[in-house]
Amino acid sequence: MIDIVMCTLGKRTTLPVALRCLENQRIVNKIFVVSPHDLDIINSYRNTELVKEDDVSCLAWARKKGISYCRSKYLAFVDDDVLLHKEHLSKLHKKLIEWRKKYARPVVEGVLTTLSIQKMDYPRIPYKSKILKRGERGFTHNTLFLRETISDWNPPFIHVYEDLHLTQFIHSKGGIWLRYLQDVPSFHFSDHSEYSRKRWVFANVREQRLMGHKKVFNDMFRNLIYGLRLTLANNDVRFLVQKFKGTRGTMHGFYNWGQFVKLVSRKD
Repeated sequence: MIDIVMCTLGKRTTLPVALRCLENQRIVNKIFVVSPHDLDIINSYRNTELVKEDDVSCLAWARKKGISYCRSKYLAFVDDDVLLHKEHLSKLHKKLIEWRKKYARPVVEGVLTTLSIQKMDYPRIPYKSKILKRGERGFTHNTLFLRETISDWNPPFIHVYEDLHLTQFIHSKGGIWLRYLQDVPSFHFSDHSEYSRKRWVFANVREQRLMGHKKVFNDMFRNLIYGLRLTLANNDVRFLVQKFKGTRGTMHGFYNWGQFVKLVSRKD
């Protein structure tokens, strides 16, 4: 059986459906909802427990607190804007057991279909099955772990990219992180504009030193040209405006990355 850790502020409209999707997973034992707020809604779902968290905490610390409540052999993080197919976790569990015959500490990440509430967004290329290399970032909002593999994870206070830190932690312990295309329709609802997505992404590439100034400007130039092509093809200037905003997000994230990626020393 699997324990679930869901960290939430309780503000997303998808939360009730996300919890119902988890409730319908026949392999789930207990759902721990970590939140700084009192959420009466969770009383409507079986095997669901509220874990109160400090309202000044970060996602890494909230997830660590959720881990401490788990008792099942396996656990998974699921976000409040992720709607899982009823077979999603079962397929990941089956794959994890298969990989345990090869590796001591496997981690299996399921692939989600991203749906955006932004009207001008276009479908993004879906992820493919692969083994993540050292330095690559796994996405933890739909991923299955052996509890013993991450029970001793002790993250710093991380402003963002706690999943990158956890991926590095798994690799440092000799673990294998598999991104697995499980062939069931599970969805992640994105409410970020292209401006917001770009600034987060390029804060990340600056942090990891994956891009220099030349590549950043090349990306911005290609982005604007693509927006112009979409505008001409659809006779709608909003496509170019959208890409222009994305370009601004690129610059903001790359040159102000310290606002997005930072480790803060704090006392318990």
